[in-house]
Amino acid sequence: MTKPKIEKNNRPLVSLIISVYNREDFLRLVLESIAKQSYQDFELIVAQDSQHDAVARVINEFSLQCKLPVKHLTQEDNGFRKNKILNQAVCASKGQVLLFIDGDCILHKDYIATMLRHVKKGICVFGRRVMLDQQLSKRLLSAGNGVKLSMLRILFSRSRHKEESIRFPLLKSRKTHGLRGHSFCLTKADLLAINGFDEDFCEPYFGEDTDVERRLKLAGVKLKCSRFAALQYHLYHDTGSRKDSWNISEQIFMKKMALVNPVCTNGLDKYLP
Repeated sequence: MTKPKIEKNNRPLVSLIISVYNREDFLRLVLESIAKQSYQDFELIVAQDSQHDAVARVINEFSLQCKLPVKHLTQEDNGFRKNKILNQAVCASKGQVLLFIDGDCILHKDYIATMLRHVKKGICVFGRRVMLDQQLSKRLLSAGNGVKLSMLRILFSRSRHKEESIRFPLLKSRKTHGLRGHSFCLTKADLLAINGFDEDFCEPYFGEDTDVERRLKLAGVKLKCSRFAALQYHLYHDTGSRKDSWNISEQIFMKKMALVNPVCTNGLDKYLP
């Protein structure tokens, strides 16, 4: 297996894809963390599962201030169609390597560099995140760059999964399952081989990313966890009841499992030239 060559040129070989709904205040903080990344040779694609003008304004402001190539894709706000807009983002991307994050997750300054360090054809790198509490999230939103995230600040908060704030790259995680849409990186070739994201998953919280892991493994792709190396911080927001959406997605997922097929039928191929 050969590692994709990552070099500086006018056509980025790395595409960072952010899935967004309608929290422009969250997105502003995420974009600020992207602007501070130690690795800056990539294109940025914001995949918005809605058409809220406030989000567009934040993206326009960012694109005027940064030197990164920025693309903004939108679609009508018609239920949970995250996989649909992500598939379109993949087809619009120029990168040989794709890195996916969510629009409510702030990145450590070395996040992108760390994720890219281990990805290659046949290897998908996935990450973990700290679940910031409501108070700390409010402070970040009100103060912006005035509040810096640190392990000590998180330790004395009521945040969950505080252990994910520890950065110790020499400590290798043996975790080989648990891919989530907020943090994973793979070659574009590996994602195209399974026809991208399955658009049959039209409910949040379960399935839309778990199914990607299932099919990647069926296709022979190995998963590697970036825990304690690539840090991410999830901003608090009320997710409401998950029970109904979870049950619907779980039933779809079980039917997909029975097919034992790495290639989904309702994927990205319909958007390819």
